[in-house]
Amino acid sequence: MKKLLSGTLIAMLVIMSTTACTKSSSTITEPAGGSVVIMVTTDSDALNGKIANIESLIADPGPDGISLREAIEAANRFRQPVTIEFSPHLKGTHIMVGSGKRGTLPILTGGWLTIDGDVDRDGKSDITLDGSIFKTSSTGITIDSSHNTITGLTLVGFSHSGIKLTARKNDVISDNKILRNVVYGGRYFGIGTAPTESQRDKLWEDTVIAENEIIDAIETGIRLLAGRSHAVNNRIQNTVITGNKVTGGSNGIMVFAGDGSWSFLEFWRQYADGNIVDNTTISNNTIEDTKNSGIVITGANFGNRDNEVSDVKITGNIIRATGEGVKIDAAHSNWSRSTSGNIVHDVVIEGNNITEVNYGVFLSGGGSPGQEVHRLGAEVSGNELRAITVVRNSVMNYSTAAFIVCGGVGAARGASNNIVTQLQISENQAIASPKHKVLAGIKLVGGIEDKALPGPAYGNRLQEVIISGNTISGNSIGIFLVGGEGSGARDNYVAIVELGNNSLESNGKAVSTTKDSNGAANNGVASPSLVPQ
Repeated sequence: MKKLLSGTLIAMLVIMSTTACTKSSSTITEPAGGSVVIMVTTDSDALNGKIANIESLIADPGPDGISLREAIEAANRFRQPVTIEFSPHLKGTHIMVGSGKRGTLPILTGGWLTIDGDVDRDGKSDITLDGSIFKTSSTGITIDSSHNTITGLTLVGFSHSGIKLTARKNDVISDNKILRNVVYGGRYFGIGTAPTESQRDKLWEDTVIAENEIIDAIETGIRLLAGRSHAVNNRIQNTVITGNKVTGGSNGIMVFAGDGSWSFLEFWRQYADGNIVDNTTISNNTIEDTKNSGIVITGANFGNRDNEVSDVKITGNIIRATGEGVKIDAAHSNWSRSTSGNIVHDVVIEGNNITEVNYGVFLSGGGSPGQEVHRLGAEVSGNELRAITVVRNSVMNYSTAAFIVCGGVGAARGASNNIVTQLQISENQAIASPKHKVLAGIKLVGGIEDKALPGPAYGNRLQEVIISGNTISGNSIGIFLVGGEGSGARDNYVAIVELGNNSLESNGKAVSTTKDSNGAANNGVASPSLVPQ
């Protein structure tokens, strides 16, 4: 047995353990790949076996067999790859986490751990972790290490989140895979990253979140967040989010560089500056019946500065019955200092199927409708949205616009000197909902005063735009260019717009431009030119 712990291959060791209800075998193996396999044999959440190492736990698992809690504790102390599996007789069982009065399950700190709840290998979850016993914030599985795989679990009743990646113990969290799990509920997210409010210089990389189902997570189904409230200079890179299904809640998938936890008292304020999310793929997910948005990409909010989101690919997703299908803003939500210097750039939105929405794709350099909550303090100012490509998407049955792009959205204290540049909208198909009188298929606005929380919008700019090869129908106006909209909009500009080869015949008017709309003043629109063919 001592040879096992030093890495020598063995075939199999079987020790019989008696559970509280049945007798079953407890197994540890080390296959040729080098991963030790330990079998959970009880649905108990007890911690009564010897957990100094895996050898000790196998030798003395306690009177009820090996629990998941005990297996994780032993694996955290074992410096080789470990796979935790479940005895066949546990298929379909609920493990009441916390029933042994030990709190949530141990954080995964050792790394190289696989927890596999697919007992019969049919690609579906067979084990349920239930956190409904907890009266305070709880998470089902927390990962604070690298090279872990969580698969085949159902998580219910955890009030904070289902599966969380943090970085309290380790500075680099890499190569984690979260596959084919089912998560119900969660106040903040079903699956995602969760930096603490003082973390800095942390790195999450090479994470795969695939083929999971998240149901009714209140804030968002899947979340990538690099920094929150005084968490600075953190980075998330090389993330793949693919093949998941998100239903219900407010947002489907959210990518956020700097998120501030807010306080109305300035001396309690802390800011998340200089965080980065880079190289994210969001593909082939299905998002349905979310209240606000299907996919959200944001640089920062609440006074946070100099955050960056870059190299995002949003492809092949199905988004249905939500407010905005895809929403991208460089920054929103003002605070007592300006939300400024944030950038989102090099984003591709391609081949998505979006239906039954208010907006198909909403893009903003700074500010977002209904997002500003502080009427005091400073503005959303000096942020940038750059190099955005929107191609070959299908947007059907929208009620407001298929594509809307704003240099800045003035809400509460307002938005100023934000910019959207290097934008391409090409080869998309958009058919408006026949139930609504839709104003425009594609709408570009230099600056707009928010209707819900009116605030000034000035000095914002939208430039270097190519709109070509789109098929737009069922709107009052096919393509609508507006310098400024609302009485608070002034000195905004839409410049360098090139149009070419769009099919706009089935609209009330093909193209329309106006400098000032609904009381706006001193805004400008450059006459569109034809794209060279």
